[in-house]
Amino acid sequence: MVGAKKNIGMRIAKTVAIVIFSLFFVIPLWLVIMASVTDSVTFIRKGYSFWAGTFSAQAFVHVFKNPLVMRGLLNSVFATVSVTALSIVINTSAAYVLHEKNMP
Repeated sequence: MVGAKKNIGMRIAKTVAIVIFSLFFVIPLWLVIMASVTDSVTFIRKGYSFWAGTFSAQAFVHVFKNPLVMRGLLNSVFATVSVTALSIVINTSAAYVLHEKNMP
């Protein structure tokens, strides 16, 4: 019975540690997202907050008006798709070779 209590205690401790560790990543990400959708005047007055006081997509409109941003975004998508496709072909070929036992 003592082992079962120890096991439950370890599971609870691990769960709490994972939740706390996850919050170190989730909270800053959430603050950046809320800052990006908050009206610029509200953001300047109040700073970062966990909820957007006045919702505005004006920052996204301003950024995506620049044609260089769209070109960079399309370049990133092209590079991601092409490298992923090439990686799938190479890795599939390597997996086939490693799987076959009687390869010449």
